Amino acid sequence: MSCFAKAGVPFCPHPEPDGRLAALWHSGRAWCGSGTLEATIPDEVQHPEAAAHADRGFRILAGVLDDAARQEVEGVLFDQVTQLPTLQLLLTRIRSTLESRHQVGLIALLINPSVRLEELFGWATYEQVVRTVSAALQEIKAESLRRDDTMAELSMSGNSFVFVLSPPRYQASVLYDDLARLRDRIDQQLRVRLKAEFPPEVVAKFTSSVGCSIVNREPDVPFQRLVLRALDEAYGDAFRQRDRELAERVAKLTRVTEEGELRTVYQPIADIRDGAVLGYEACTRGPPGELQDPSYLFKLAYEAQLLWKLERVCRELALERAVGLPEGCLLFLNTDPDTIFDPELTRSPALRSLAGRVVLEITERAAISDYALFRRAVEVIRSLGLRFAIDDVGSAYSGLRLIAEIRPDFVKLDMALAHNLPESVVQRDMVRTVAQIAESLNAPLIIEGVERREQLDALQELGIRFAQGFLIGLPQPGMVPVDFARLGWSKTAPLRR
Repeated sequence: MSCFAKAGVPFCPHPEPDGRLAALWHSGRAWCGSGTLEATIPDEVQHPEAAAHADRGFRILAGVLDDAARQEVEGVLFDQVTQLPTLQLLLTRIRSTLESRHQVGLIALLINPSVRLEELFGWATYEQVVRTVSAALQEIKAESLRRDDTMAELSMSGNSFVFVLSPPRYQASVLYDDLARLRDRIDQQLRVRLKAEFPPEVVAKFTSSVGCSIVNREPDVPFQRLVLRALDEAYGDAFRQRDRELAERVAKLTRVTEEGELRTVYQPIADIRDGAVLGYEACTRGPPGELQDPSYLFKLAYEAQLLWKLERVCRELALERAVGLPEGCLLFLNTDPDTIFDPELTRSPALRSLAGRVVLEITERAAISDYALFRRAVEVIRSLGLRFAIDDVGSAYSGLRLIAEIRPDFVKLDMALAHNLPESVVQRDMVRTVAQIAESLNAPLIIEGVERREQLDALQELGIRFAQGFLIGLPQPGMVPVDFARLGWSKTAPLRR
């Protein structure tokens, strides 16, 4: 299978020759400098309403095609999610440039199809990511490329983009080194923009590959074959880049896990009614640099299919360093749903020794596909004395169904839903509603992300008992007691003004 086919890009250089699409295709030609198509319509069918579609780069005579045919044409020539030109129009641009400059550079970007963005966050979020990628690439094109360079979207799934670059004005040919530098710059700029647009849990699941190639005019080779070969080379380059990056990441992850570069910090969870510590959440930190961020660390493990291995190491470190767990306190351990099926989870002697005091927080880095199977696995682990919490309720798939399916011992509300708690009536109503659901299940609600005294006061007014966040206590290498006096708590007036 070619890399072009592997990327999921259909190659169909022409519509059916006997259909309306063919008539429009053969009547339309030319691709203007800004990347829009100007269809040259025969004089006998000219009509002033043709300009109505110029803003989409596509002119169709209202009197030639009915609505259904027009939609069919638009569906072929423009991607319905990004509104970018598709392969049909790209071929025209490449042919025109080859005829005038004898050479074309291609940069292909693929949103890796193995990433389960849609499965994790739903089709609406996936399409939002695709639209954001498209908009970001068009901005990058405007900032970094020449005006007569263009861009298209090649696949029906909206995950494949390509730039067509003609040789520089005062340069006879496109140089591969120039393309490679531009390829890397596009990749870096795209990642920066996505990080600014989406929450970490979405960015953590996004991976892309960028490759490049050069099309040389070869009169003896069919034009479509030239383009197919070049696109195949560009996607091949993208896959090689991806494989090299993945190998580097696996090496980094292996070094970090095997050479003791991971560390565990513990953040307290406070009982703000009774002035006591409910427990401590164990959080993993990597070595200084990019691996210090746990979201990146686990993204790496997810992509390298080393999630179980990383979670085993993190779990054992957290348990090993939990020897100072105060009497009566619980230890909260973050756990991916997939890890519930890891046989090593229940074999750990350290975990078994603390089983009655350990709470596994289901973090949902991946969606649960079989709730019945997952529920059975949870019950087996529960029989050993372990408890469960649903983490980040209100984000991604951490929702009501998971709560109903496993009936957790604790519910932890996503910090984003409590950030503006003092100011937002909507957030207070949401917290109140989730608290009622949790209470009906006898599963205490824990509010995460408490950083301001005003948030704490709002929780007190709502009758919320448990809180976690920087105001309560920072993550520390040891299990540091909560300074309730600093929070204004006393036995006579617990956390009241």
